[in-house]
Amino acid sequence: MLGHVTESIDYNLPVDAITRKPVFAFSCNRRIRESYNGPLLRTADGDVYPADLEASVGKKVVNLYDQKVRFNCPAFNVEAVGDVFLRKKVTPTTLYYLELSPGAYFEAPEGMATFFTEDAGVLTVCDPSNSDGRAPIFSASNSENELCFDVGSAYMRINHYKISERHQLFGGLDSPDQEYNAYLGNFSEKTVIRNSSGFSGVSLRKDAISSGLTDAYIGRDATGNTYSGEIYELIIGDFEIPNDSVNEAFRDMIDFYALT
Repeated sequence: MLGHVTESIDYNLPVDAITRKPVFAFSCNRRIRESYNGPLLRTADGDVYPADLEASVGKKVVNLYDQKVRFNCPAFNVEAVGDVFLRKKVTPTTLYYLELSPGAYFEAPEGMATFFTEDAGVLTVCDPSNSDGRAPIFSASNSENELCFDVGSAYMRINHYKISERHQLFGGLDSPDQEYNAYLGNFSEKTVIRNSSGFSGVSLRKDAISSGLTDAYIGRDATGNTYSGEIYELIIGDFEIPNDSVNEAFRDMIDFYALT
């Protein structure tokens, strides 16, 4: 993404490793844009700022706030559907995360999916618990086509395909040792899958993104498969995240989240 106008440099890592601004940026632990002063999320009891995280552990989450600021791209605050709870762990530092119960997901506002017309890049820190089948961390779709990034323990894959042909999907990368980690999915002329522990895979893109995607989800695909497990941080871009930016973001995530 070198050569793109950055608009401003007012955000913290891992966002400042990405010179183009994403479509959606969320962290359960930190403000990943320096000048963002709003809440991180909302529970049934109200907005949660960084200072409120400890007191909010165990509460049901109803919204995630989009921290990015981007010209002509509104904040896409996403709404929880089903049971999502704020949890914490000590590793040895205290970290907070979202626990998505089976069947739970987040629905994005109208308009978010329309930004995905050519490429996509997703960075996340998460711990999927799906033991088989699909575990979609992000998807954008219409009635016929879907773009989806799966990070389940059965396989990891980012792909665009006709929904009617989803049973014919190939090219998933087996990753049985997945655990609490940082993950990348890039969908461009090549599709790239990586995690911060060194797992990676590259394949040629079969189909370009179709025009007119209308629906976007976090933790669900178009046909109702859902992600179960923990989500700590998520950045979604309508562009391929370059390798140098991924490396810098991974270094920051490894240090901040004590990844091994």
